[in-house]
Amino acid sequence: MNLRKLNESIDWLDKAAKWQPGIPDIYRVLGLDYAFGGMLRESEEAFRQGMEIAPELGAALFGRPRALRTREIVGFRKSVPACN
Repeated sequence: MNLRKLNESIDWLDKAAKWQPGIPDIYRVLGLDYAFGGMLRESEEAFRQGMEIAPELGAALFGRPRALRTREIVGFRKSVPACN
């Protein structure tokens, strides 16, 4: 994995989210990028923001359950509301 490109992607997605905050796909890809970079809390927050914009798309589209399971596996579990 090229961390420089991953960081560039995160930077561009952050800018895109500020410019067009109502597009849930920005947050989905941002969440994936954060997860690939090992930034699991940021990943979960990005997924949560996307789900707030488009709750009808559901948690499965945003991968939030996967991010939460990964946090549990690597020992970063915090008190997080369960997703249904």
